[in-house]
Amino acid sequence: MATEGSPGKGRWAGWAALWFAVGFGLYLFLHSPFFAVHEVEVRGASLLSPQEVIALSGIAPGESLLRIDGERIRRRLEEDPRIGAARVRRIPPDRLVLEVDERVPVALLPYADGFLFVDEAGRLIAADRRSRPGLPVVTGVPLDRVGLHLPPPEHLVVAADVAALMPPGLRAVAAEINASNPDDLLLLTADGLPIFLGEPVELERKLAVAESLLPRAGEPVAAIDVRVPSVPTVRGL
Repeated sequence: MATEGSPGKGRWAGWAALWFAVGFGLYLFLHSPFFAVHEVEVRGASLLSPQEVIALSGIAPGESLLRIDGERIRRRLEEDPRIGAARVRRIPPDRLVLEVDERVPVALLPYADGFLFVDEAGRLIAADRRSRPGLPVVTGVPLDRVGLHLPPPEHLVVAADVAALMPPGLRAVAAEINASNPDDLLLLTADGLPIFLGEPVELERKLAVAESLLPRAGEPVAAIDVRVPSVPTVRGL
């Protein structure tokens, strides 16, 4: 049996001191500036700037890469209506990558002194004082029923569906989707040509037919009616 001051007890004390030194050294290393985040890369953002994404993430300057809560950052980013999904990647020793999938706007809703961006499901994405080229404006929506935390009204849902389903040739000339009567939709081109869509059924087919009937340069057309897509009509001037 080892007695006080015996070599066995001394060895245990030596091992304990060594493990303490190793553990303390490891703690200092893991909390050293070596792992402080020096670069944050943002991928997939277009509506948002990289600076906005970083601000939304809540990452503190100089925060240790090893102490970052990736799940918390993901939840913070996805709370923003402009972001549909987010992913957080750590790249040791000091790099963080934030990947975001933005909700894609398909139309604009005039609101106050600017516009609200709307996605394909009729959900609000963001607000801006400026319009955006290539996106049709939605009119006829009851604005008192529009809100970030409110379900989109039927008018906005069907108009967003029209915007999302438009083929490229029609999208290039579309200026306005009037949804004042969701069962009698009207599409207007930038030249003021009315395209009668009627009920929100067979929309993809109706829009494809409407695209095929768009007038060529100088062709006198007063209106296009695809309410019955199997029997479309074109009214001349």
